[in-house]
Amino acid sequence: MTIRAVFFDVGGTLIRPYPSVGALYAQAAARYGLTVPDARMQAAFSEEFAVRGTLGERGPITDADEREWWRGLVAAVVGRFGRIDRFDAFFTELYGLFARPEAWRVFTEVPGVLEALARRGLVLGVVSNWDSRLRPLLESLGLARHFSFILASAPFGYAKPDRRIFDEAVRLSGVRPDEALHVGDSVSDDYQGALRAGLAAALVDRRENVQAGALSDLRGLPRLV
Repeated sequence: MTIRAVFFDVGGTLIRPYPSVGALYAQAAARYGLTVPDARMQAAFSEEFAVRGTLGERGPITDADEREWWRGLVAAVVGRFGRIDRFDAFFTELYGLFARPEAWRVFTEVPGVLEALARRGLVLGVVSNWDSRLRPLLESLGLARHFSFILASAPFGYAKPDRRIFDEAVRLSGVRPDEALHVGDSVSDDYQGALRAGLAAALVDRRENVQAGALSDLRGLPRLV
């Protein structure tokens, strides 16, 4: 099998929130009079996010719908701890923050790995469960230039692990499914989803105890390809 294209998940694979989602929520809430420990805010976010489904899984949505989806999630998270009187201002500040580069960090090895793969002539693309702010975010982080396409679930209308988002990535790349490798940090969305769509798959696990068979970061990816 010859790999001619490599697709990447974003969150947890290429970038991470800084210092964490919970910390960013807690810092913003504190400015509006609600004090919550970062860890408790993180736990609340993780629980609420897990039960709300994925942006775009029921068809393409507008920017306004994306904003309302996030507004509902934020209200549910902070509502566990109390009431923010100026919630509209709080939400607008928080929503804007996550679209800016200062709320994110690119994993150290990522630029070098992308450059190494591009030098081999591989087609590089992004396949991510994200909203329409993904492209400008990756541009502001200096990553967008590496990719032939950036495919986000919310505007596209299908979300990983639905094979239709992988099929679209294959179409955009101009290769066969078995010539594409997808890399991500979710077993179900990235690894299993890609395999079911006929792609090769690689799992990245940046935790201290790495899962068997997973990459601890992306430095080993050029050798794998």
